[in-house]
Amino acid sequence: MWISSVFLISYILLWSVVLVFVAVVLFLGRQIGNIYQRLGPAGAMMANPGPELNASVDRITLEDVDGKSVTIGGMRKRRSLLVFVSPGCSSCAELASGIRAISHHERDSLEVVLVSMGIDPVQHQEFRKRHSLLSLPYVVSPELRTRMNITTVPYALLLDEEGVLRSKGIVNSLSHLESLLNTIDLGYRSVQELASKREAARA
Repeated sequence: MWISSVFLISYILLWSVVLVFVAVVLFLGRQIGNIYQRLGPAGAMMANPGPELNASVDRITLEDVDGKSVTIGGMRKRRSLLVFVSPGCSSCAELASGIRAISHHERDSLEVVLVSMGIDPVQHQEFRKRHSLLSLPYVVSPELRTRMNITTVPYALLLDEEGVLRSKGIVNSLSHLESLLNTIDLGYRSVQELASKREAARA
């Protein structure tokens, strides 16, 4: 009888601990959700570099490092994502896997073009090979970088099929690249505009 009483008490205490644990997990989950809503989406930070949003980018034809013709701007069959990088940029190296992923998953509707800075052709080829970017157009053009007013890397510009700049921003990860596409699909110009709209809706 005494053993049964001890077992019953232990059983009740155990379930009490489990219920308290569940309550704590639910509380923490709710708090994390509230924090996420306040912070907004983690996306590309739109900075001043690049043409003005909704500006048309005139058609320009360049030659990539493989001698192939690359056309940027103007009327295109697909959207264009211009990613400005540099062989000596550690953030660009970390972004490489994200560039490969998005170029693969969005290949039917998006053309990814890498625009690099620097004059050493060996560095560019090593960068491409090291990060498995050989299948993507890789342009070295100080003229284009100046024309687009790009002052920092990694930086991306998203042009629609008519050559209009729809979104832009500093990109350090795959989620940043995806945010440029997602905000446009939702009808916003940038992730900051989307965050502002959400904040205004909660106010």
